[in-house]
Amino acid sequence: MFRPIAGPEVPATQQILVRRIQVTEGLLFQQLQLEAIDDTPYAFGPIRERVQGATSEALARQAAHYATSKTEAVFLAMQQSTPVGTASVHWEAEQFWLSFVWVHPAWRKSGLAQTLLAHAALWCRDTGVRTLYARVLDENPHALRFYQREGWQVVGQEPWPSKPARTRFIICRPLDEGIA
Repeated sequence: MFRPIAGPEVPATQQILVRRIQVTEGLLFQQLQLEAIDDTPYAFGPIRERVQGATSEALARQAAHYATSKTEAVFLAMQQSTPVGTASVHWEAEQFWLSFVWVHPAWRKSGLAQTLLAHAALWCRDTGVRTLYARVLDENPHALRFYQREGWQVVGQEPWPSKPARTRFIICRPLDEGIA
């Protein structure tokens, strides 16, 4: 499932291709995660040490898992050989969850986030999932508004484990509705 983002005003070298991670891309995914963590530490900061300290063997296993698993997947938005966005899906507590959604600042407001969400949603729907869940931190109101514009609804809230004074909103989206 490949969907390039392009148009008459976008040169071929600027086109984006969204695809599932490949088995050999562990180091590439680590670099992308670290860039996302540095860009939005309030959202991803607590995992920096774990991501940065991963061994090459662990990164290879992780990429192979995300590339082939039936319960977890990572999607990369690639500008030629450079990753500029990502979205992940994983199985947790009898539900599929969207996580680690990030778009490089230069590509924000380009439609790339919607394309990443669509790829994740289509993959889930193809596996029989009817509802996709996600968590959004209370300190990220822009993300919450974005998801709500994309048809997601707040269905609950919970404390953020690493910062119990902070709240995570639980949101969901039915996948039987139109997916871009």
